[in-house]
Amino acid sequence: MKSVAATALAVIVAAGSISAQETQTAGMAWSLKAGDQFSTKVTIDIELGMELPGLPMGGGDQGFHVEYQLDHKVGESVDGVAKIDATIGPVTAKISMPMMGEMGYSSAEDDEQNPLRGVRHLVGKTFAYSIDKSGKVLSVSGGDALVEEAAQAAAADGGGDNGGGMMMIDPKALAGAAMMLFRDETLQTSIGVHTHVLPGAAGGASWSLDREESIATVGTIKFKAACASEDGAKITLSGNEISFEQPAPMPGEEANPMAAMQRKLMEGLEVTRTAVTGTATYDKALGRVTSSESVREIDQEGQLPEELKQMIQMQGGQVQDDMVLKRSSKLTVKVEEVAGDDRRRF
Repeated sequence: MKSVAATALAVIVAAGSISAQETQTAGMAWSLKAGDQFSTKVTIDIELGMELPGLPMGGGDQGFHVEYQLDHKVGESVDGVAKIDATIGPVTAKISMPMMGEMGYSSAEDDEQNPLRGVRHLVGKTFAYSIDKSGKVLSVSGGDALVEEAAQAAAADGGGDNGGGMMMIDPKALAGAAMMLFRDETLQTSIGVHTHVLPGAAGGASWSLDREESIATVGTIKFKAACASEDGAKITLSGNEISFEQPAPMPGEEANPMAAMQRKLMEGLEVTRTAVTGTATYDKALGRVTSSESVREIDQEGQLPEELKQMIQMQGGQVQDDMVLKRSSKLTVKVEEVAGDDRRRF
């Protein structure tokens, strides 16, 4: 009899625990109202590593760091879909490449001779996006147009020098690489990794979301995001059933020998490891996610094509039949709301 009573008590306690979790996580949804305004600081880091055994210069690592502010204003919110205008605030960009050094630029401290100066033409430009209750980005518009406009304005600036480094790189191409992060497709990803983490409906300690993300210069990944929250505020995310596609050619890539070589290197590579992780904080009173950090990692390897082996030999490198190229990619996106003195003006 005592055993039956104990079992019944355990069931009641467990049910109460589940009910409490569902109560805490119930209503975890984006609930923006027309006229709502908020600002976020977005930090994007793309790290690309490559091992090219036998090549005198080696493979080396490339780094792209872009930080910018977005000022969001909700135009309307109907049937759970919010339409938002986002204005780009101050932009900081930094690029590093093997054997060529590192350079950075901040629109808040203009430098007329900096090759990255073209990114300042993004400041003050506005694009639009819409999200549903789960934070899924339904549409982005205006990004492609503002990038084209900024690129034309940068071309009209004339070129600064290359700062004594990156001797083989077209200076305008550096600013262009940073601007690619503001195209519609890439914005859809950089916004979505922050917003699309909520169940958007009934509560529960865990939920699943189908995700597709396009990462500039890296490729496209598709996965099922396993999300969990015990308190209705802190969220963890991990990826399952991850698939990967190589990136589409970038505008002007065919005319760029270095870009063409990079694409040739990527052909035939197989994915050996993928990892998707993230955390986020949801504020129920505000009805939105206020901070997040997302990490995507992809490792690839494959045999070197014969023409690249010949190139290595021409540069005095050592060539073997079983030479393997290894490539690693890591994307980190951090988003946090800023207000008051932390909000940067332009």
